[in-house]
Amino acid sequence: EYGNREGEIELLGNLGRAYCALRQARPAIDAYQRALAIAREQKDRSTEGELLADLGDAYLSMGRPEGQSAQYRTALETYQQALSIARELGDRRAEGNRLGRLGGAYHALGDWQQAIQVYEQALAIAHEVNDTRGEGNRLNNLGNVYYALGRDPKKARPAALSVGRQLQEAAAAHYRTAADYYRRALSIARGVNDRRAEGNRLANLGNTYSALAHVQRDGSEAANYRTALETYRAAVSIARDLGDRSAEASRLGSLGNAHYALGELESAIECYEPALAIAREVGARRVEGTHLGRLGTAYRELGRRQHDVEIQEQGIHALEQALAIAREQGDRRQESSLLGHLGSALYDLGNASQ
Repeated sequence: EYGNREGEIELLGNLGRAYCALRQARPAIDAYQRALAIAREQKDRSTEGELLADLGDAYLSMGRPEGQSAQYRTALETYQQALSIARELGDRRAEGNRLGRLGGAYHALGDWQQAIQVYEQALAIAHEVNDTRGEGNRLNNLGNVYYALGRDPKKARPAALSVGRQLQEAAAAHYRTAADYYRRALSIARGVNDRRAEGNRLANLGNTYSALAHVQRDGSEAANYRTALETYRAAVSIARDLGDRSAEASRLGSLGNAHYALGELESAIECYEPALAIAREVGARRVEGTHLGRLGTAYRELGRRQHDVEIQEQGIHALEQALAIAREQGDRRQESSLLGHLGSALYDLGNASQ
């Protein structure tokens, strides 16, 4: 209806969300900003806060992996405005939700301590207002931050750490903390029968146990990889139940990696091959290249172990296909890695043929 400004806000907001779902951030931002202007014109503070939070999501989706982009900073500022409005209105549930989003912006920027502080505030509010799903999300978010700290422990307390054993111990401590948060988040997902969240948290937990096995050199490596295998298998099963082919491929790849780390090459290959088939089925070329690289490396190692030239040649063929995809995608880092693996595989094959 002409002149229905509230209806116009709703339509523009829905349009922005649709564009975000399609990963088209710029038209989403335009729609949100137009809706936001009307909400401010109408002095509708509640709707203004909701739109600011959505606008922050759109800016966050435009950021770069290195975490220093202007878009992340803009998302941060936008979330802070949305949070201020929630506090002004005394809306605790909205306050907790926006703290969670703000924590995501800090995480993206690599500001781990601020992310932890904000997520802990959001977790407390979720518990206070009986937002069980929100509580699970915040626990999962905290797990993500501690997992990231495990990958780069110097960012936690750089002045207190040197190199070698100290860094390994710090990384292991962060991974153990991450695992604790993921287990608590997993328990909540199961309690509310959220199968998708359950699968995601199982996958996160598997990643954490694999990472812990990699850095913790105290004889527990195999046990941690075995725990990772159990969680990955459960995560794969859920992805299959939900028909989520991309998640299934990703988790099969992780399952294969854990088998590979344990030296179980045949089992690793049994995971990599269906993961590769799914990547091809859904047209994910970069993921296809990743699985080809893993498969090639596993075949190479298996061929060396069994002194089987035919298996080594299978590995070389897979590595060559992966290399072609890396060049097609312009992924220079992956290209360099694959060239190294391919060179080693060809050298091994030359020795085996003599």
